[in-house]
Amino acid sequence: MKTVYISYLPDGKNAAEEICKSLENRGLRCWFPSRDIVPGNDWATEQAIKFCDRVVFVFSKESGTSESAKKEYKLIEEEHNKAMTGFLVSPVPASSIFESFKKEAGNVVAYPKYKEKIPQLMQIVAEGLGVELSEEPVVKKQVIVEQPAKEQPAKKKKVVVIGSGSNL
Repeated sequence: MKTVYISYLPDGKNAAEEICKSLENRGLRCWFPSRDIVPGNDWATEQAIKFCDRVVFVFSKESGTSESAKKEYKLIEEEHNKAMTGFLVSPVPASSIFESFKKEAGNVVAYPKYKEKIPQLMQIVAEGLGVELSEEPVVKKQVIVEQPAKEQPAKKKKVVVIGSGSNL
């Protein structure tokens, strides 16, 4: 199954959640940092980026000035050379990240109504991965694993021995 890493900052989290839900409902697996990675675990973030098939970078107002966004963008673009689709959910101040975003084909300017642009993003991501998204939402089966009931310790039986000698 193809995997998409979704990069975002707190002011873009609502859009990122919608994107994640939409992609997963159509059959793709998403790495969603606040759900799948313990906060502050840089190694886990790097591994998620390294092993994903594509990245969706949600550009929000904070993205233009955030050091963590710049660090993650560098990791995606330069260190792992991952295919990335940008999703701009609000006006962003000019920055090196934003300048790179503007140069890339296949990015989506999605404000002020980002929800209307999610289907366009999904199509770009699917084409970039070389997959077709399911037409209908994927039904996920919930598997409930029940822990077996603890066995009660065997009750000690009282044995009474009657007799003596070699007959025992």
